Amino acid sequence: MDSVLGLTKGNVYFTIFYPDDDMKYPTVCAYVYLGSGLHGGAKNKHYFQTTDSYFDVGNWAAMSDAERRGLGPGSVVTCDEKDLDGFAKNVDEFIAELAGLRGKWKAGS
Repeated sequence: MDSVLGLTKGNVYFTIFYPDDDMKYPTVCAYVYLGSGLHGGAKNKHYFQTTDSYFDVGNWAAMSDAERRGLGPGSVVTCDEKDLDGFAKNVDEFIAELAGLRGKWKAGS
């Protein structure tokens, strides 16, 4: 576990992205936390893998270089510590975020 950040390797974390400036159209994504500083990367660089690729092919961090290169784009995302606040750290936090958005989701308005 990354004790300072409260992230646990292997746990699923959620993000909500908005492709529009009015924040009416959320996109929810789920990622498995892989850890920080992997494969010689900076210690403050954190790695997340999409849940579907994690399920289909396994943990990116445990793969060979050739296997990692074979994954499609976007299967693994990285972010700096300053950007981790975009990931809900637990289900309650994620539900609160979704509840706060209720009423904004009116397609076509």
